[in-house]
Amino acid sequence: MTTTDSSTDIAEAYEMGPEDPSLPPTAEEPQQAPANPETPGENSGGSFWSKKPIRTALWILTATALLIMFTVVKLPEDRIKNYVNGTLSYFLAENGMSFSASESWVSIGLGISYVMKNVTLNLPPPEQPVQIEHVTFSPSLIPMIFKNYGGKLKIQSGESLANVSFSVKNTKLSASLDIDKLDLAKSGLLAALLGLKGTGSLDASAVIKGDYSNPSTMNGNANIHFKKFALDQQTIKGFSFPPIFISETLLELDIKSGKAVLKKGNIGKADNAADDLQATLSGDMTLASDLEESQLNIQSRFKISANILKSFILIDTFFAAGKQPDGSYTVEITGPLNSPMPKAVPK
Repeated sequence: MTTTDSSTDIAEAYEMGPEDPSLPPTAEEPQQAPANPETPGENSGGSFWSKKPIRTALWILTATALLIMFTVVKLPEDRIKNYVNGTLSYFLAENGMSFSASESWVSIGLGISYVMKNVTLNLPPPEQPVQIEHVTFSPSLIPMIFKNYGGKLKIQSGESLANVSFSVKNTKLSASLDIDKLDLAKSGLLAALLGLKGTGSLDASAVIKGDYSNPSTMNGNANIHFKKFALDQQTIKGFSFPPIFISETLLELDIKSGKAVLKKGNIGKADNAADDLQATLSGDMTLASDLEESQLNIQSRFKISANILKSFILIDTFFAAGKQPDGSYTVEITGPLNSPMPKAVPK
């Protein structure tokens, strides 16, 4: 054997490793799988930031921060004011009204608010303008990320205060209303909504939620309380009305699956000679997509003063079948809200 051959044999023996010829050959042991295999992303020791819930939360926070920064920093105050004023003007103009404010500004604190001071609301002629001391609107920014639009509206004038909170997504609505000591004359509410001249105060609260395109989904409640309600002598739809005074009116409604049920309905106070109208109400109203088309199912017993009876002598003729020994009348009111149909009910 040559030297070269010997070196080659030694190198091959070194690479293969020593082997004891006295031991039998052994088979290679198979590798065993881990007892608790890890699922990728779960206890895998991966990056904390790579986990999906963390990434989602970070995206939401980042988007919110960018939205606020863009709204606060990038949008000039004049553009915000012009947008809000233009939107309000558009909706008021549809009802023959307009408004102006001596001061307005964008307030930035915990959120963004648009504030107006000394607001003049011009009603359709011949009604006088209404003065409102303070109006604040605060939009909800974070829900806007999910196309859920809403905010809070605060209206204050003297002792009168109204707070409205709402949220709208597509046709789904959630809203609440709280009114405290609203002056019906100064606020122009009677003139704007009913075209009536009168005085009094209103306390009210309401909560409603559901899909307004499907009235049967609407749920909520409402409490309405009028105090010292007085109508001036005036002509309404061609009829001359004498002055009418009602000391108190209380209505409590429970709204469930699109039906508003009267839990309590009192107009005036029993045996109060100063009240020109005393009535009790019960029944319900089935809501419609157009509120004015909601169907009434109301039962009432009412009594009117001699002053009103003198001006409307036909009342005794129309409701003679429902006249009671004490001079009151029992009636049933059905039909749509915008065109109710009263009918005498003998009892």
